[in-house]
Amino acid sequence: MEQREPYYTSSPCPLGSLRAELERHARLGESLGPQLKAAVPLPRSRQCRQPPRPLAGGQCRALPSPQTARGPSARAKVAEESGWPAELVALAGLGVRGLVPRGTFFQRYMTCPVEPRRNGTYQFCVVGLDAAPGQPRYLAWEPTGYFDRFFACEEVELRLALQRAGQAGSGTVVSWPDAADVQQSLVYTGRLPELDARTGLPAITPSCKHQPRTSIDLLGPMLHEWQKRFLPSLRLRAAGAPLRVLVFDHSGRLAKHLQDSLEDVVVVAAEGAALPRRRSLGTLRDKTRHPVGGALLKGAPPALKVEDKQFDVVVVPFALQRLCHGAENELLTLWREALRCCTGHLLLAEERNKDLGDWKAVLQGDWSAVILQEGALPSSEVRDHFLSTSDIAERRFLVVDASTFQDRREARGGQIPTVRRALSKQLRRSQTHS
Repeated sequence: MEQREPYYTSSPCPLGSLRAELERHARLGESLGPQLKAAVPLPRSRQCRQPPRPLAGGQCRALPSPQTARGPSARAKVAEESGWPAELVALAGLGVRGLVPRGTFFQRYMTCPVEPRRNGTYQFCVVGLDAAPGQPRYLAWEPTGYFDRFFACEEVELRLALQRAGQAGSGTVVSWPDAADVQQSLVYTGRLPELDARTGLPAITPSCKHQPRTSIDLLGPMLHEWQKRFLPSLRLRAAGAPLRVLVFDHSGRLAKHLQDSLEDVVVVAAEGAALPRRRSLGTLRDKTRHPVGGALLKGAPPALKVEDKQFDVVVVPFALQRLCHGAENELLTLWREALRCCTGHLLLAEERNKDLGDWKAVLQGDWSAVILQEGALPSSEVRDHFLSTSDIAERRFLVVDASTFQDRREARGGQIPTVRRALSKQLRRSQTHS
């Protein structure tokens, strides 16, 4: 078969010649013309919001810029100004703007059917938040500590609206000190109790500047340290069973506080039978808060009518003057009884002008108890110190491990030593070891 030339080389159409000319000029330009460089991406402006686009086979990239630190978000700023953690705000479901700031004051008229002399208008301060989804509540404290309670969010907002409208009522108001002065209020002076971000409840810590109002506030640092450092291990030891707590509290107020603030506990309050039988309205009012078993503790020498290892925690607050009439030997006897019926921790708090070294010698040397922590309690004046009548301002507390309790003197047929004999015994031991 005869070979023919390609169509475009013999066709009168100039298409073939044009293509050939273009190829020739292209080769000629590459050899004689200047070498073309690849396109360089131009730097992007920081204000440019459009995404980079391809250019000459490459990709436009922004020049590396120093990392700029982002400030806190508007929600975080408002949460910080309001005093509520962001976790509690999200759990409450009302938004940051839907909650009143922590430390807000409002007034409410309170009545007491048992003690009418307490009736009147009280100034409450918002210190805590129960962030129940859909039904959040504020925990508010008043200056005397008697009417502390939770309030619904709608009621607090209504009270604040009445105050702004000038319809909060007239007359004497039991108010916080320096509440009218903004620069001296509880918020600006840092005297609000610290807030537990997990539960939303206030906590009086050893570093807290809150002035104690009652005996419960006075014991706040001891209870806080015990709950934070030692209570979790005690719950593991209990293996899910409710903790049994014994409190030497003739009023029932401290027992009710522990019952409400601690989870999965059974609190029993004991009263000294040697105390005078008071039948005042205040005593009846206090006992309506929590039942008090007066038959558990009998008089001198102090003894508990309970079985060994019956309770997990025993709390003995300020018993020297209140239960033992200032007799230190009776106080040590009471502590021994508390160790006998306790399997976990013994919480002790006392008022004394000197340190507790001699008492600690008896606990560690003669009863084999381990002192887990020792600390100081606030030394300021307490308006309602219902657990003590002493005017001593030096207060300290002990957290004792009662699981190692063993009465060595009882095993040898001896009696509980006095403080002086305990000191002399400790001195002889130190001289022997040296």
